[in-house]
Amino acid sequence: MKIFDFNIHLPDLKDDGVNDRVATEIHATNQEMIERLDYVYDLKKVHGGNFMVFNSSLFMENDEFAKYARSQTDTAAFTLLIDFRAANVYEHIEAGIAAGINCIKFHSYHQQIDSSCYPKIIEICKYAEEKGLIICLDGSYGTSKMIQYDIVDFICTIADAITKTTIIVLHSGGLQCLKILLLALEKSNIYLETSLTLPWYEGSSIEQDLAFMYKKMEDHKILFATDSPYIPFQDGYDATIRFFEKHGFSSEFQEGVFYHNAIQLLNS
Repeated sequence: MKIFDFNIHLPDLKDDGVNDRVATEIHATNQEMIERLDYVYDLKKVHGGNFMVFNSSLFMENDEFAKYARSQTDTAAFTLLIDFRAANVYEHIEAGIAAGINCIKFHSYHQQIDSSCYPKIIEICKYAEEKGLIICLDGSYGTSKMIQYDIVDFICTIADAITKTTIIVLHSGGLQCLKILLLALEKSNIYLETSLTLPWYEGSSIEQDLAFMYKKMEDHKILFATDSPYIPFQDGYDATIRFFEKHGFSSEFQEGVFYHNAIQLLNS
């Protein structure tokens, strides 16, 4: 079965802890991303992947990482985390477009997004929509900031404003997956990816909610992803296989989620 991993990170593994590693992603250069690709993620296990680029200005430097990633796998896609507070944010996006990015991304609690930030982010999302970019919104739910930076409020606000391009809720909304499902049943442009959430909630009541969610969604709107290396590739893959087999998802459904849905979306 072919595999496309929709959520691949390239932090410096020498740093310990999620926050430290995220910091190394935010400040990574093209050369550092190239070097990390060779030891952080084993591309031999997949037929393609979507790389999360957390340095908003990376492609202002050059596009060597994008070129290298494309040379190493059948299909390479790129998602740029947008520093919406940067004065030259649109230059970052244009440089990303020139390098061939597919998506932009926002992360509620890493970027400390509250309602005062929404107007600027909607403005940026509308610009991205005009440029044909997919919008990824982090849907993980945790940390002591989970109330202050409410992912459901944020995602619903963006979904009301952005209707013409695909919005992907990363991690399927985690703990808030059923609220995201209700949104997805109203908004036809909402997609989901599976990273982090399936292995994290395995054996919990949330696992049942996720199975219910995926069965209610249109099959082509669910994408396999791992969040590697925060969830190691093999752990994410194995947990996803167990989940699909346990909850009776067909082989055709699995083939779509693991590969074809992402390829179809990226080529549309």
